[in-house]
This record gives sequence, C-alpha cells and structure tokens, in this order.
Amino acid sequence: MRRLVAALQVLQLSQAPPGSKETAQFLHAKGRIIDISESAEAVRDEIEAETTRSLGAGNKAVSPEPIMLTISSPRVPNLTLVDMPGLTKIATDGQPASIVRELEEMSRAYIRPKNVIILAISPANADIATSDAMRLVREFDPAGERTLGVLTKLDLMDQGTDAREVLEGKALHLKHGWIGVVNRSQADLNSRLSTAQSRAKETAFFNSKPVYNGLRTGTEELVTSLGQQLNSAIVAAIPKIQVFINDNISPLEKELAALGVAVPAERGAQMHAVMSMLNEFQKSYEALLASGRGGGERVRVVLENVLPSTLAEVPFSTLLTLRAVKETIEFADGVQPYLIAPEHGIRRIICDALELLRTPSVSIVGQAHTVLLECIETTVADVLRNNPEMQRYSMLTTAIKRCAAMSLESYRDEASSTVAVLVDMESSYLTVSYFREAQAAAASQLATAAPDPPGAPAPPPKPPPKSALPKPPTDSSFTPEMEAQLQRVSTTVSAYLNSVCDSLKKSIPKTVVHYQARSERFLKSFFTNRLSFRRCSRRRSRSSRRFMRRCATVRTASSVACWTRTQRPRKGGSFLCRAWRC
Repeated sequence: MRRLVAALQVLQLSQAPPGSKETAQFLHAKGRIIDISESAEAVRDEIEAETTRSLGAGNKAVSPEPIMLTISSPRVPNLTLVDMPGLTKIATDGQPASIVRELEEMSRAYIRPKNVIILAISPANADIATSDAMRLVREFDPAGERTLGVLTKLDLMDQGTDAREVLEGKALHLKHGWIGVVNRSQADLNSRLSTAQSRAKETAFFNSKPVYNGLRTGTEELVTSLGQQLNSAIVAAIPKIQVFINDNISPLEKELAALGVAVPAERGAQMHAVMSMLNEFQKSYEALLASGRGGGERVRVVLENVLPSTLAEVPFSTLLTLRAVKETIEFADGVQPYLIAPEHGIRRIICDALELLRTPSVSIVGQAHTVLLECIETTVADVLRNNPEMQRYSMLTTAIKRCAAMSLESYRDEASSTVAVLVDMESSYLTVSYFREAQAAAASQLATAAPDPPGAPAPPPKPPPKSALPKPPTDSSFTPEMEAQLQRVSTTVSAYLNSVCDSLKKSIPKTVVHYQARSERFLKSFFTNRLSFRRCSRRRSRSSRRFMRRCATVRTASSVACWTRTQRPRKGGSFLCRAWRC
C-alpha cells in the first residue's frame, strides 16, 4: 500500500477544443507533457514523487508548498481547484504532534478570503454534526453563501439507512445545497479502476437507490454545479474588479491628463466641470432607464420572460406524487388520523412547495440588479464619450460608480427581503376562500347534476381543472378509493400552487420596479441621502492645479467631492467649501 502524506495540490482544469488529447503538465516539470489517455497512472506517480521531494527526509508530514497541476481536456470546464490535505484529530506514528494544528491552519488560510468557493466534503457514514469541515465552514461562512456541500461514501452507509435528509438540506442547510457522490474505494485504486469505469459504477449505484431520486447526485452534477457557482461568483465580482482596476490606474491617468490639456484656473470653472459631470450622469441614467434597448427593456425581459420560466422550473412534482402526498399526510396527522379531509397534510404539502419558490423568486432580484449595474457602466461610458474633457477626472468617475453600486446594492437587499416576505406570507396564511369556492363549486356541481334520460348521448368529458403540474402517475399499491382521494389532494394543491405562482408573477415585478428600477428614487438617494455635507476650509494661495485635483477627487475611499465657494470669504482669506460624501 502506498504511504499517504499531507500535501497541498492546486489543480487547474482547462477546456480544450473538441478532439484534442487529454494532457497533464506539472509546474515543477516544465516542458514535460503527460498524455493522460496513454498513461493516467503517470500523473499519480509524479504527484507522489514530488510530494516526497517537497517533504524531504525526516518526520515532516505537511508541506505548505502546493503541487501545481494543469489538466487540459475537452471534457472538463475551466476551473481551478485547491485540494487540501484531509483534517485529522490525532497524529499517527511517524507524524509530528503538530500536524493537527498545521493542517487546520493551512485550511483556514485558504478558506478565509471572501472570494473563495468552499467545497465542504463530509462522509455519509459519519455524523454530519461532528464534521470538521463543516465546523470550519460555520466559522468562516456562517450563512453558507459560498459553500457547496459534498457527501461521500454513500455506498458505505449501514444497511437500512440513507442520507436523503442531509442531501435535502434538512440536517444542515447550505445556500447552494448538497451533492452526493461515490468515489473509488481503496480496492478500486489498487486494481487501477479507470475514471470512466468509476463514473459508470457511481451511476449504477444511484440508479439502484430510488431513495436518491430527484436529488443532486453524481460527479457530473458536482462539476456542473461548481462551474455555475464559479460563473456566478465571477459575474458578481466584476464591478468590484473594475473599481479595483480603476483605483490602480487612476494615478497614471491623472499624470497623463496633467501633461495634456490644462486644468481650468478659475474656481468657478472647476466647480462647473464637476457639477456638469454629475448632471450629465443624472440625465443619461434617466434616459437609459426610460429608453428601450439596453436599459429599461432588459429589466422588462427579466420580469416578463425570465420570471415565468424560472417559476415554471420549480420542481413541485417531487412533492405531488401520490406516494409523496400519502407520506406527507400521514406524517402531518401523527397518532390521530384525519376525520373528513387531510387539512394538516394539505397545509404541509403547500408550505413545503412554497419553500421551493423562495430561492427562484429572490434570484430575479439579483438578475435585475446585474442589469442595473451594467446600466451604470453604460451611463458613465456615455457621459465620458460625449464629454471627452471629463475623462481627466478618473477618481471622480470611480467614486460615482462606487456610490451608484452601493445604492443599487442597498435597493437589491430591500427588494430581496420584500420578495422573500411575499413568499413567506403565502406560507403564513393560505387563501381559504380558494379552497372554499372550489369545494362549493364541486358540491354545487354534484347537487345540480341529474341522471341522463334513457338513450340520451353521453355528455362530452369536461376538461381537467387548471393545474401547475401534470396528473401524477398512479400507483398499483393504492386502493381505488385511496388513489382517487390522493389524486384530488394532488390536483387541488397543484392548482393552488399555480394560483400562487400567478400572484407572484404580478407582485415580484412591482417589487423590483418599486425598489430597484425607479430612476427618481435612485437619483434622490444618490445625490441626497447618500451624500452628506461637510465643511472644509482651504487657503487661497493653493495652486489651481492642486485645488482642481482636490475638486475632482476626495481622498477617502468612498467620497465624491463637489467643491462650492460661498458668497463671502471668511476671516483670514479662507473659503467655506462643501464636500458631498457618499
């Protein structure tokens, strides 16, 4: 058996064109390219050899120096993974006593940054509450915003047990959920089981376990989810990256502008330049939201096209199968079964289904927020393009975009909270009149129905009631009476959920527009609420260039300076100035 050591590995996946060979290249072995299709074992052998070289002789069993490996293949996404050594509680023979602390410190150092996506791996055959990985996740990501849970060793669980509760997020909730995988065992590694065979074996395992149907399982699902989460993180970080880039290049742009067109010497002209840019930004942003293409139209597409399709993709069907309805009703009733109608069970099914609407509904707010951020970038670019003389004030431009982004983020948070409250309200109080009217209509239909006269043709079949989902499949294990009752419950709940979705399709657009897409609200907050006045005294003897530099920028990280001269100078020749601080 090969000796396992603690070594840090950085794996960079690079998607190659279709038909290309799968290759591997180590940073420490420059120029050497390994053909994975011919010798995949050479990659593992090189990892072990480099681990031995980096650890050196003696009992040192942890190396902070990573092994850099690049895999190029048409079958992988563009993704970078950091494979951390597994956490341990006790040092074994041949390992230093400090290995427990060193491994944990190494993990902390890599998961501490806010832009890191954490892949928390826990075995299914152990109690999730005692997982060291989840302990660190709760320390650095208590809300689970950047953590994806992975549950391994599902095939090693005790007979009669399963991990469905964990994979559904009931045992430990994570925003991005849990994914179950089955990796190669030690026997598979010893027998050199290929990756393709391992994936086939994993697929066969999940196909043989109906308890995991409808859940996120498999390595392919893990790869897809990681790629989507990485793309979302990149999109969310783009505005901050742009601000960071602008903050770093602005000194060079200022120096270049200083060597070019002269700065106005008159303080009135300086004030006019700053105020003109703010006024141009205001008019351009209003025009962009009021216009069609590139502005208000993109927000409307999110509300009218993306929202309905997103709500239509909510997996209600997993809760409305006849067997799921029966299990929920029995679980809700407890010891005393229901007498006339399974009201408790129906409420439980509706509440569970409405919980599935929360994340898709809130995601619409984020998509609208992304569109508005792009509108800010477009607005600033239009202002600079239409007013080339304003391009010299790079710090002011950066500060405007920063303040605008901060305002939109606060509106996004308000809209997200309101949308979440809308969904919660649907769960808190069900529309009783809907069920009463449906029951009254059914009773009235039965009461007014008269037997057909002999020989009369049969009436045409009535269309089924409007439902959000197709009719659930029948189950031969149910009696006809039980199946008919469960079918009525499933159809009624499905129709009610469709009614709730129709209501959200009307209320969510109103919420998004009210909080996020009203230009007058945004501009009022941007130029009034987020900008507080302060007084600063400046001497007349300062040079016009230095004064203009202070007019165009404010040295604090989140300031927009707009200097104005008062009507009368103060004693000593100084001036009263106002600065707008965001």
